[in-house]
Amino acid sequence: MHYWRIFCINVIIVILAGCTLPGNLDEEEKNYDMGNISIWYSPVSPEPGQVIMVYALGIDDPLGFFQYEWDLGDTYTSSEYVVYHAYSSEGIYSVTLTVTENNGNIYTTVRNISVSNNHGFSFIAYGDSRSDPEEHQRIVNAFTLENPELVFNSGDLWDGYTSFEWLSHYLQNPVTDALLEHNKVCIARGNHETEVEIFYTYPSIVKDNKIEYAFVQNNCFFICMGLDPGENNSWLEQQLQSREAQNAAWRIIFCHKPIYSAGSSHGADGFVSSGSSVSNFRLLCDTYKVTWVFAGHDHHYERTHYIYNGNIVSTKTTIPAGTPGTFYIVTGGGGAPLYAAGSDWWTNISLVEHHYCLINAFDDHCELIVKKTDGSVIDLATVYK
Repeated sequence: MHYWRIFCINVIIVILAGCTLPGNLDEEEKNYDMGNISIWYSPVSPEPGQVIMVYALGIDDPLGFFQYEWDLGDTYTSSEYVVYHAYSSEGIYSVTLTVTENNGNIYTTVRNISVSNNHGFSFIAYGDSRSDPEEHQRIVNAFTLENPELVFNSGDLWDGYTSFEWLSHYLQNPVTDALLEHNKVCIARGNHETEVEIFYTYPSIVKDNKIEYAFVQNNCFFICMGLDPGENNSWLEQQLQSREAQNAAWRIIFCHKPIYSAGSSHGADGFVSSGSSVSNFRLLCDTYKVTWVFAGHDHHYERTHYIYNGNIVSTKTTIPAGTPGTFYIVTGGGGAPLYAAGSDWWTNISLVEHHYCLINAFDDHCELIVKKTDGSVIDLATVYK
């Protein structure tokens, strides 16, 4: 363990089958008085025969005095602090944990674990977390409840507080702590941090110690363009032409400066963004079927209509299979002071809210759910393949 790690006192979940990331919360979860107990599990999408680890958050038992009774929903029971188990077949299993304190108080919590060979992949997109560490902590706390498998920040990370404090917002919860340690928290460099600051951040928040990088995770091919999306189109095309990109169900780009934005402070019109040409970038998105482009820089939320060849293809939030185009997202509500949100011909929705984006990527469709820190949904969009 790293000497600087901030520990949460809880029952920890670890996955044995090559993934250490925790699973989804659902509406079946019930919280009680003992620190709001909630059951978590890892990996997020267990398959039959895959060993998972199950644990509970919100238990204050540093010396291990409490008694634990687990019922995993398939006749398997355990009294261990941490439970490792593999379900033999697909299904939805009701998991019950009963905790008995040393004073005799008893607490129970229940949640479902879905075991299937056909799960989606969930990740978070947000950005512009500078200036207000308290608001950023609220954002991280909120999206932690989604149990994502990847987090992407579009830049302007910590100006106004320290990189160590920014990291500490992730370290306070085992979900985001595990993501950070396994290089599943990734960023696009913003204009409020230097490349040196990024490279010296540990654990790493980029891939391969590069500002521009690309990688595959699950059914998605991710490309990070760093600060300026119009700066390196030849490299971008190489990535989009790669076998990994073409074999992926979804191609997704992150950058700091937006392609389209009606924001009051910076703005972008699909041709020029903050003085830099982005028209060729947009053409590459059209050519290589990029579904989502996430950026920040303007401190509001904005989603375009579905755009192809510089024109609106659809004004709807559900895009049928076979429709060419891209959704361009500004997600600059990660804690920084909010800017006024304008509207232009490309704008489907624009809001002045602190928020985060949850993306669920299935093989046949990909859905965007945008939420405020109180869990309320402010936007939805779905693209079918």
